[in-house]
Amino acid sequence: MKFIVAIQNNTDVVFSKSDEEFAKLLAKTSGVNTTADGMLESARLTTTLNPFVVNLLKLSNAHDSNQFSELVGGMMSLNCKHTIAVSRTINGIIYLAINGDQTESKEFLVRKIYVLHRLFEFLCGPHPNFVKSSVGGTVRGELSDLLDLWVKLYNTDQTFLIEAVEKVHVRKQILEDCLKMLDQSLTRLREASMRSFSYGLFFVNGRLLSLANSSGARDILSSDMMLLMLWAHYAETTEQDLVTMKRVFLKTYDGQLVHRLLHVIRVYPHIIAVYLSETRSPGFEMDFYITLTSVKHFLDYDDDSVQTNFDKIEDFCQELSRHCQSNVLVERLSKVREARRNGNGVVLQGLMGGLHDLLTRIFTTLILNKEQAYNNECMAAINTALTDTSTALRNQLKDYREFLVTKVQRNITSINYWQSYPGLVHFLYVRRSITHDSSLTAPTLATDTCSPNEEWEQKLIKEKTWKMVEVMRKQLQQNSTTVMIKDGDFCYTYFIRFKDRDGHHLVQDKPLNVKPDWLPVGTIAGDFYLKVIQQCFPNTPVQWIQCLELMCIHLSVLPTAFIRSQCEQLIESFWQILDSKLPLD
Repeated sequence: MKFIVAIQNNTDVVFSKSDEEFAKLLAKTSGVNTTADGMLESARLTTTLNPFVVNLLKLSNAHDSNQFSELVGGMMSLNCKHTIAVSRTINGIIYLAINGDQTESKEFLVRKIYVLHRLFEFLCGPHPNFVKSSVGGTVRGELSDLLDLWVKLYNTDQTFLIEAVEKVHVRKQILEDCLKMLDQSLTRLREASMRSFSYGLFFVNGRLLSLANSSGARDILSSDMMLLMLWAHYAETTEQDLVTMKRVFLKTYDGQLVHRLLHVIRVYPHIIAVYLSETRSPGFEMDFYITLTSVKHFLDYDDDSVQTNFDKIEDFCQELSRHCQSNVLVERLSKVREARRNGNGVVLQGLMGGLHDLLTRIFTTLILNKEQAYNNECMAAINTALTDTSTALRNQLKDYREFLVTKVQRNITSINYWQSYPGLVHFLYVRRSITHDSSLTAPTLATDTCSPNEEWEQKLIKEKTWKMVEVMRKQLQQNSTTVMIKDGDFCYTYFIRFKDRDGHHLVQDKPLNVKPDWLPVGTIAGDFYLKVIQQCFPNTPVQWIQCLELMCIHLSVLPTAFIRSQCEQLIESFWQILDSKLPLD
């Protein structure tokens, strides 16, 4: 029994999703029906949730307390003993996630909320109400499908459990050939479509095979790489055309949203090519995003940092007025200036809210709709270029396709490591940076290509791995950077280390002190490890530091010192192998 909802301006339901059991409950107790597209009826749902919003605002920060779960359970006619409910307010949007059958933990629901918010940003940019517009139906469906897919992958795939990219480990020659294919296709696409194509990526079964980028391309952050991987999985599992184009929003180092076009080619089953191209006016769009963010920040916090940026808000609005040849913005700004001079906070808050709504509407018309219209005009040229690229890639990859699909099923096997490291059952080695260089190295857990005996073994290792990750995340949130915990016949260990770009060990300048308001451990919702690096090394650029994590499962009969020594050897071994690009398996 599951339910999640996003509410804007305290009353406006912009997105909701429930399983069949919860939908039946809402229909029975509140008359909330399901629409033709499978969504809950928005107007009735808003009425049902109004009392909840009022109580939520009273509870303030107790949004995942037992008291809160009991309140929500009672309001929704659920068994309060089995109800888990959490809520978060992110950028003015209230999110509520409920589980009524104890199949999702409180920590998972918090993560689910933040992932949903990041998916909103990925698909809608700074305009979540876009999902309710006349053209937002497709986006709403994609949002629902992507959330379902993320839940499935989180529970079955180590990559999405850990939230780090897993690369396909193949011979150097194959990687060089694939990189050459991507470089050639980027050039072909740029020349044929007159668009600035910045990145090309190959995915095999959702694993990254190769990545190419043009000179001067903006870095893809690790959180965006996970979303691109999620979209590659989505393209693989849905009945899409062989060539598709999608508007998405990626993030910069400072958290600003960047408008990009995502082009997907289904080269072969399980082999996906993804390309990113820039829009026509990235500089103007960036200024627009910054202004929208500043106004929104004022509405949420009204602090000194926004007051000092007010001149920049005015400058951009004046430029936008000239661009639109309209005096509406000028008149609104005049009223805002007057309210600021008079020190009338209540009036100013209302005027700034109106300014934000007006800017959002202009953004939709000027940026999203016009860009879409431009894309429609040049769609023929882009589609022709992508189709030609698809044909070329199919010809170039035909000799590798069967090998790649087979290889990814056993990307890294455990046998060699069991021989070299006696007593080691499983490991997860993660090399984290703020860009796409982050990667996961771990033996493949595959139950569909195993004998019955191997299948039992793989299921047990998977169960222990998911349990270990959950335990170690809680330890990290309690500031533990070296952990060893015994669990029956097994022993879990966790190490976090730091190195510079040359591979030298770094000693933390300051101890780790995780704050209660930090995002969940991971990267999709927001880069938790960026916070860790910034806090432990406040005087060093984050781009210069890599964060290394190692989680291991050993047999518990081994001596503690032996296990620790093995873990240290693994960390050094993986650093050297991955740095030298030698094969892992």
